[in-house]
Amino acid sequence: MRKAFVVSDIHGMYESFEQLLSYWQQEDELVILGDMIDRGPQSLEVLQKIMQLQQTHKVTVVMGNHDQMLLDFLRYPKEAQSRYERNGGMATLQSLLAEEFARPIEEYVSLIPQKRPDELAFLAKSKRFYVFNQVLFTHAGFDTRLEDWQLTAKDDFIWIREHYTLPNKTSYTNVFGHTPTKYINPDETNRIWLGDEGRYVAIDGGAVYGGQLNGLLIREDGQIVQTYAIPSTDK
Repeated sequence: MRKAFVVSDIHGMYESFEQLLSYWQQEDELVILGDMIDRGPQSLEVLQKIMQLQQTHKVTVVMGNHDQMLLDFLRYPKEAQSRYERNGGMATLQSLLAEEFARPIEEYVSLIPQKRPDELAFLAKSKRFYVFNQVLFTHAGFDTRLEDWQLTAKDDFIWIREHYTLPNKTSYTNVFGHTPTKYINPDETNRIWLGDEGRYVAIDGGAVYGGQLNGLLIREDGQIVQTYAIPSTDK
């Protein structure tokens, strides 16, 4: 039976990501549930590592809201600049140009598409969701109120909150990131959270906030095989 090794919300924490990958058996599919960038210091390295792995392994990438925010900022800088800066975007812009000083924002808009076209194309090709037999992978979730979950608004797949408070009426186990599990777990820990009799699985351990980068090994029938965690060194 097929298995997937799942990671979400890396947020430029490259060293933690590398450590977590040591648990990945490369015959299993690697699934990245978005938010590869922003806030952390090494967004470029994270992107390039995943791009490299895609050349030789089965790697599926789901779009995160931070990944979309970068694309929106570069396309509509005036409209998107304030939100992107508030959400840790400057760390990504500097990482993409491999520099530590802050340029005027308009320089990033012109330089990054020139210098990092492959990375931007990689982000743009990310999926809004990914069905892995009986597992539905999303970054944030889906509109639980709908009879047909596929009618979920495009942005809800990457932005929705608290969908997991309603019953999962689909036939799938939904694995998602986006909302740090410390805000879902009753004990406020960063461990992976299971809800609705295991049919919701939240894995964002808040690594970039000093939590942990969680990994999940799950079978295509929705059964969890193993969980992993790399404690953050960011205090």
